[in-house]
Amino acid sequence: MRKFMDTDPINIVRPRASNFGSRIFIVCMLLIIAIWLHLEYGNFWLPSELYVFHEEAPLYNPLDPSLVYTFNEGGILNETGKMTESTSPFWWLDSGGELVIAGGIGRTFRGALPAMHRWRLEYGITNPMDTDNGYHPQNIFRLISRSRWDNVRVEGFFCITKDELSKSANRNVSNGLLLMSRYVDHDTFYYAGIRVDGTAVIKKKYHGIYYPMAQIPIFEGEHEQVKNPDLLPHNEWLGLRNETYTNIDGSVNVRLFVKRERGPWEKVLEASDHGSEFGNTPPILTPEYIGIRTDFMDVEFDNFRIERISDTGECTDCATSSFVPRLLKFMLGDRVASGAKRS
Repeated sequence: MRKFMDTDPINIVRPRASNFGSRIFIVCMLLIIAIWLHLEYGNFWLPSELYVFHEEAPLYNPLDPSLVYTFNEGGILNETGKMTESTSPFWWLDSGGELVIAGGIGRTFRGALPAMHRWRLEYGITNPMDTDNGYHPQNIFRLISRSRWDNVRVEGFFCITKDELSKSANRNVSNGLLLMSRYVDHDTFYYAGIRVDGTAVIKKKYHGIYYPMAQIPIFEGEHEQVKNPDLLPHNEWLGLRNETYTNIDGSVNVRLFVKRERGPWEKVLEASDHGSEFGNTPPILTPEYIGIRTDFMDVEFDNFRIERISDTGECTDCATSSFVPRLLKFMLGDRVASGAKRS
């Protein structure tokens, strides 16, 4: 009987070719893929400690009379579930995904996120309605201070670069650029600002219910949800100032000032909370946080200043404030402002 011998390939000796070139090729391809992923999807695929924003500074001293923040310290401040988890001692991003700080300004996300971005995926699950299935977390941007303030003047500069015309039912005339004061939590605070329908507004939110305190039109035009959805100026730096203070009689005054890019500060609205007008809810009297709210738009931020004021709204230690151009900030450096500056 004829026998066949099985040949074990392992025992066959062949000349060995160098695989050094193959390894170099694989490494180069992996590097190209990594760069492409970074450009296409952002930083979601990197360990968080490689890109997360860390400010090396102690928490704000409540005895300091003012805090100036000019966004000169670059990085990304990520949204966190708790204030204590924030990597900034000055700010807590409660909603909106990321506060991006670069080129001397802060900003929300711009446009739609890539499909596989970490915040697109997160908001696609937790709040798809208001964020267009997670592609626009900036639609519900909420930035809160980590320091509490009693009688306070807070001001900052905003530049709207784009509207996000979401189909959410919450995209409506109440949206805008707003400064919150006496911020206890999501359900209790005052806010003052400007709305997409061209009006200036002061409102009180108490235990989840909004109470209008004052409102007047200040920008021309007729608002229409589809054809003319935002009457606020775009690609222009707008200054907003909210002054909130408790009077001797225990009532609370809220004032709103607005500044156009080449104009002076103008007081446009004022309201008082005596505890009887707005659903018989008591005034918010305790020192609390301040905050920034923007809705359904891409926004840039610059030159935020928080100052303590008296019970008459006066601020003897306050410096005259105005918009500092980015070029001047870079030329003067820390003499004008660092990431945060105290006075």
